[in-house]
Amino acid sequence: MLYIFHGDDDLGPEELLASLREKLGPREMVDLNTTRLDGSQASLDDLRRVCNTYPFLAPRRLVVVEGLLTALAPRRRGGRKPDTAASEEGVGEVQEGEKRETAPSLRDLEAYLRVLPETTVLVLLEPEVLPPEHPILALGRELAQEDPPRAVVREFRVPKEDQLGAWIVRRVEKRGGRIAADAAEALAAFAGRDLRRLDQEIGKLVTYVGPERPITLADVEALVPDTREASLFEFTDAVARRDARRGMSILRRLLEEGYPPLVLLSMVARQVRILLQVKELQGQGYPAPRMARELGFHPYVVEKALRQAASLSFPVLEQMHRLLLEADLAIKTGAQDPETALDLLVVEVCRL
Repeated sequence: MLYIFHGDDDLGPEELLASLREKLGPREMVDLNTTRLDGSQASLDDLRRVCNTYPFLAPRRLVVVEGLLTALAPRRRGGRKPDTAASEEGVGEVQEGEKRETAPSLRDLEAYLRVLPETTVLVLLEPEVLPPEHPILALGRELAQEDPPRAVVREFRVPKEDQLGAWIVRRVEKRGGRIAADAAEALAAFAGRDLRRLDQEIGKLVTYVGPERPITLADVEALVPDTREASLFEFTDAVARRDARRGMSILRRLLEEGYPPLVLLSMVARQVRILLQVKELQGQGYPAPRMARELGFHPYVVEKALRQAASLSFPVLEQMHRLLLEADLAIKTGAQDPETALDLLVVEVCRL
């Protein structure tokens, strides 16, 4: 059986590989009958030798090869790949004066894969998305149509920035949890397109919150470290302190580092709402731990809000809230683009 997993997402293939290993039998026997090869170093003879080896006390052996198809593609000086026809030959036509790295023949590989022993499960892991016309992909699609199928071909791509939030929601649900939309967007902003780190943080959040309630923005802010130079708290803190120069400086860095403008706006709005709430409860004599319980926030979030609210009056906070609503309306109606609306918001809030 042949599996071809290709694409820049390395998390999905490894998970599918782990699931495949579980189906092959007891872990001890699977480990005993598993071989991993570096495709950039292995020859076709190496591949034949391990794939033709009969499994020991098991019905199948597992062979995992990383980067084989990428390594087999002949390259010319400067790193250019030749055309598909040349790739199929493995040697190809090279213009005079050009130098090609020695590469095994893709046609030889294709011929061998057609007669792959039934006792071998071969998994090809490729770190790049392969072109649809790649001869081994074409072979995989052909074998997948047989009855029974003799191949599985899967493409794995890292989601684009605007798709990460939805990916996080699905990932949390897969782990038995729930997450608010703004919390998912914030987590995406913190970790970027590093799916392994995102998955680690999701696991931590689901374990901390449990299935009883959704993961909130406060949970993300409290538990997920921001590895980027500028932090959201620095931005909201600068705006709350009405420090226009620092607020604009951090805003520029955050935007350059990939934070979506609408996420920044929603977080400032949320922070102002928190400040209004803690200000009111503080006036009623509530201690910080009780505020956290009443509002459903992490104690760390409440402590930060109390420090920020110390220099702000109710009228100023209410004006901040009004300006946020106006900025939100301007963006949603198309009167202003998100970045311009954020710039004006910071300036106007800091003038209060």
